[in-house]
Amino acid sequence: MPAPESVSIVLSGEASAVVVISDTPSPVSTLAAEELVAHVEKASGVALPVVSESEVAETGNLSRIFVGTTAAANALGIDAEALKDDAFVLRSDGGDLYIVGKEDEEDYHDRGLNGTLYGVYEVLHRYLGVRWAWPGPLGLFVPQADDIAITEPVDEAQEVRFRIRYFRFSHIRNVANAAADGREPSPEGLNFSAPVVQEYWADKETFMRRHRLGRSGTRYNPGHRFHGWWEEYGEKHPEWFMMHEDGQRGYVHDVPPYGASSSPAHVPMCVSNPDLHRYIVEEAWGGGDRLSLGEVDRRGVCQCEGCLAWDGPQPEPSEYPHSVRMDYEPQVVSDRYAKFWKTILEMAVERNPDVTITTFLYWSYFPAPIEPIELGPQIYGEFVPWTGPAAWVPMSDKLDAWLREQWLGWYDTGIRLAYRPNMFHGGYVMPYFSTRQAGDFFKFAYEHGLEALDFDSLFGHWATRGPMLYMYLRLATHPEMDIEALRQEYFSVFGPAAEQVEHYFDYWEAHAHGIAERADRLAAETPEEGFCPHTGFFAELFPARSIQSYIEYPPEVFDEAKSLLDEALEIAQDHPLDEFAERIHFLQAGLENARLSAAFWEAYDNDQELVPERAQALIDFRREHEHLYFADLNDASHREPQSGFDGIVH
Repeated sequence: MPAPESVSIVLSGEASAVVVISDTPSPVSTLAAEELVAHVEKASGVALPVVSESEVAETGNLSRIFVGTTAAANALGIDAEALKDDAFVLRSDGGDLYIVGKEDEEDYHDRGLNGTLYGVYEVLHRYLGVRWAWPGPLGLFVPQADDIAITEPVDEAQEVRFRIRYFRFSHIRNVANAAADGREPSPEGLNFSAPVVQEYWADKETFMRRHRLGRSGTRYNPGHRFHGWWEEYGEKHPEWFMMHEDGQRGYVHDVPPYGASSSPAHVPMCVSNPDLHRYIVEEAWGGGDRLSLGEVDRRGVCQCEGCLAWDGPQPEPSEYPHSVRMDYEPQVVSDRYAKFWKTILEMAVERNPDVTITTFLYWSYFPAPIEPIELGPQIYGEFVPWTGPAAWVPMSDKLDAWLREQWLGWYDTGIRLAYRPNMFHGGYVMPYFSTRQAGDFFKFAYEHGLEALDFDSLFGHWATRGPMLYMYLRLATHPEMDIEALRQEYFSVFGPAAEQVEHYFDYWEAHAHGIAERADRLAAETPEEGFCPHTGFFAELFPARSIQSYIEYPPEVFDEAKSLLDEALEIAQDHPLDEFAERIHFLQAGLENARLSAAFWEAYDNDQELVPERAQALIDFRREHEHLYFADLNDASHREPQSGFDGIVH
């Protein structure tokens, strides 16, 4: 028998609680109650009754779980409207539980107010041990229990730690929507089939909701503000745009960093130009609370005397890792852009004292400023590592230390900081990931000003990089959590084989770090002509290049990994619940997809006669196992044609 003050939910396989909602519940509260009931039923086989508040009679020994705004919650002084966006209150009282959050009257939306729903997810995770490891039914882990209770008093209010918790997903949503309209995903064969991609998107959307991803307030999107300005203003005001080394302004067809393959839409600005400053503040900006100064998405900067004077002294090459030299080419311009942002801010506050300047910290203005400068909290910068080997996670220990120096340098200017990495664009379908190094950097950033997350993108290679993906999703809600504790949460979904699965992923994490260290050493040994002076990336390196995956993942490394999973499967198969063995099969599918993909690229690079056979083997495997969601086949398939798959598999 539970203690009188305990909130008893299920007792001896019988319902010992009733879920109570308002007589006029919001859509979010209704969904929250449904999620609570569904997960309790999966844990215990017991379906809790849901009643409206006016229908609640004497419940005897039954606990009441009040979900959302109710008269009973109001009587306890729980004022949802006084909470911040997406915040919630958990409170136990006399054997009852109150889950109350700030909501609006709309259906669930990741930009809406979902506090009550987030409160339910906190209860499920904390007290029922629910884990959402990857999208779909197999990724849902709910420990079985005949008794479910909250035995300690609860009285807390929880706010979101990051106003923006965003992992970009439009790539898969757009494909799923196109499939719903009757268009087959392309390239056919390598990608999900049309029915499965729709199922995957629906399950992924639910998964992201359960991890509380979204926006609690306005997103300060820097954008590429000056994209297209040359086409609009270049003829009349060429002096607003970058000067090349030969003195020409703006877009020059055959001069780097443009050349024949680039666009006149991507022409950087002459940021020291006072007339440009005046036009931005007085004409281009409407006077609102945000003023974007995000530069165009192109390397290359103005070489006029005014801009060069704003740069300050340049670092010696020995002062930075050779592999990130692209952030110092043709020169470091962080000081220049910092002065630009500060100049615009000082002008803009005369028009709107509450304005916030938004920008990227990117390309050659990614390194921290060389000279001290105070920028203050009205400048918001998104930290975008796009720096050769330092763009990918893991990276060498030397690059990890360098990255922290850049974060600290910007933090010391007083600006507000968001983390906007591109790391998931590298690694292809391979088990290239990090938990410890990546988690430590995240927590370091959180301790030094991190306030928002915008990851590009949530490519779900769930069976090969699952621990890292899970870690980031959990840190988005609970950045204070210990990294090792988060790792163990993930491994726990494999039940009796948790220890063996941990060994398996530790094997791959160590391998990935070895790749990162070798890439850094190779960069240090690369002669100057091995670097492009305007893009900086040295060619043909994994994880940026899918075609090189077979070099870093030769057959023997897959053999060792397979033996580790075979051991895990042997243990999992002895458990009476089939789900643990099925999750090992899920990992095996990810491993086999990686092996077949590496084998294809090995043939493509060395023996063209083997290409059709290996391509077909990969297609057949993906079609047979796509329902497992072991990898984001849409992401994989679109990286493959770019490197030579196109025309072979159609």
